[in-house]
Amino acid sequence: MGIFSRDKADNDTSSEQPHEEEGSPLDEPVLLDDAVDLKGNIDFGNQANSKMSQRARPPTFSYGIEHAIQLMRELPEGELEIVVTVVKKTLESMSVTVTDIIQDAEFKEQEIQQKSDQLIQEIEDLESEISDRKMQIDALNADAKETALVKNHLKLAEQINKDEPSASPPQLDLQEDSVAASEEDLNAEALDHQSIPLNQLAATDSASKDPHTGSSQH
Repeated sequence: MGIFSRDKADNDTSSEQPHEEEGSPLDEPVLLDDAVDLKGNIDFGNQANSKMSQRARPPTFSYGIEHAIQLMRELPEGELEIVVTVVKKTLESMSVTVTDIIQDAEFKEQEIQQKSDQLIQEIEDLESEISDRKMQIDALNADAKETALVKNHLKLAEQINKDEPSASPPQLDLQEDSVAASEEDLNAEALDHQSIPLNQLAATDSASKDPHTGSSQH
């Protein structure tokens, strides 16, 4: 399919070569980064310089789901069954078990789910804190409103007290005028009481005189 850089001639001559001894480079794990060159070609034949993947979750997986994902990205589009069949056979030729990759994928899914649940919980905690902060802000705003209202009332009372001295003198003048009027009324009543005895005295004198002689009967 033209997706691997390993020559077909190498595959034909591999059967004529003696069997590799234990500990040969073929037994070493392969990293996808080592199998992809600068041009994006994937080379599964260059295994001598490969090393153990540090990103593999279980240490027994030398070729995990991350490598498979990267491999699928590099493959050309085509019939899915043909592509996955070629990938499976290629991996098996490298002593990579597809079942291990599937298990690694399931392990990764669990990690993703746990991380997602953790983030959801953190968001809920933050939303709870935000709600508490909003309640505190509402309480502070209500306190500030009440404080401003009482302050304005006190300022109004203070202003009224300052204005009272200027208004009091006219009230005192009115009181003085009322007192003066009362004194005049009392004086007039006293004069009236004094005039009544004089009139009665004149009437008494006229009654005591003799009507014929005009002299007093005494």
